[in-house]
Amino acid sequence: MKITSKFFFTVLVAMPFYAHAAGNHAVGYSPSAFKANNLMLTQKKSNHFLDARVQKVNEEVGQDVTSPITGDISNANVETITPQGDAVFPTYTPRVLQYHISDLPTLRDFGMELIPNTGSQDINTLNSIWSSFNSYSPIILPAGAHWPDNAYVPILNPVDSTSIPIVTSFGRLGGQRPGYNFDEYGIGVPYYGNGVPSFTHDDADFTFSRVDSGGIDAKSYVPLAIFESVIDTQSPFGNSL
Repeated sequence: MKITSKFFFTVLVAMPFYAHAAGNHAVGYSPSAFKANNLMLTQKKSNHFLDARVQKVNEEVGQDVTSPITGDISNANVETITPQGDAVFPTYTPRVLQYHISDLPTLRDFGMELIPNTGSQDINTLNSIWSSFNSYSPIILPAGAHWPDNAYVPILNPVDSTSIPIVTSFGRLGGQRPGYNFDEYGIGVPYYGNGVPSFTHDDADFTFSRVDSGGIDAKSYVPLAIFESVIDTQSPFGNSL
């Protein structure tokens, strides 16, 4: 009788467990739910792996970044660069990312959009930064960039030739560029400000231009372009024979 009572007690305790499990199978379980649970588990594993990668990036960069990586990575080290096509490079010296970008910044890096329908905004931006440029700060227009307005010319009051920036484009511009127009001849010269030289590709394959709109000013005695070739030889008159 004692054994029977123990057995009966065991059944009473065990039966709700199996009934509960059976109920789950009958009501709450489905293959799709099972797949969803597995997917959630896989996602957690992926997130864990990503967090580990982010931690490694944090250690290399020396500061925190977020997942996905959206933090400041300007001090991330570029360990190597690989030449493309037929290019041949000497041994590369590792540099941080911000130094690479600072070698060739465009006007977009200083807040301009240079796309259609942003003219007034870009003019305000350029007016606020134009005076900070000089001949050591090349102004680069990306290929296809839209100048804010073909009638807009930045105001520049140069002190000397070193205070005048240089405009360069990486390809043809979208829309129109500013011009100093000779209406009677129906032509115009690319005009980015008083004494500002430009090297672009819109009026010809290669266009070198400059407008000195202040009369005799800082650039009047500075050539726009010089092409020089010297043959160093001991023979008189450059005769190599």
